[in-house]
Amino acid sequence: MSGDFFIDINSIYYIRLSKQIIMEPTQDQQPEETQDQIASYHDDIRSIEVSSLEHRVKKARNALFIAAGALALGFFISLAQAGEAFLGDLALIFVPLIVIFIALGFWTKQKPYTAIVLGLIVFIGFWIGFAILDSRNIYMGIIVKVFVIVYLAQALKDAKELQQIKEESKIK
Repeated sequence: MSGDFFIDINSIYYIRLSKQIIMEPTQDQQPEETQDQIASYHDDIRSIEVSSLEHRVKKARNALFIAAGALALGFFISLAQAGEAFLGDLALIFVPLIVIFIALGFWTKQKPYTAIVLGLIVFIGFWIGFAILDSRNIYMGIIVKVFVIVYLAQALKDAKELQQIKEESKIK
């Protein structure tokens, strides 16, 4: 697994304790009890893995919300520069994009991989579209654009794994 790994100390202690019990069964333990403990241990490990994946996907979710916020800021700056005469035109461009990024941010909780891939496609498409309209748009807000793309791209692998786990075990 790449990236940072999020585990709290209580989980580690519990797993070590469980592992010690599993590895050193007492004479009183039945084989079924040992199997139940092994299954429980496996479930605990899987739960920690899912928590770690969710933590990393949360960064991508935040990047989608930041993209929506950056677009909202761009909308208000463009509105201030262009005047109210262009309010309808600007709203027609910016408002649907803002809504899309907010919706994708929330959708990462159900379908993280799909939402992040769509977020990347829409964001890069938006960037290219605005660059075609005015070449200065390539460089305007470059730091935010790179930040959003990097965070979304970094989370792709983890989001795909998390989505597969959710689909396999129906975790919500």
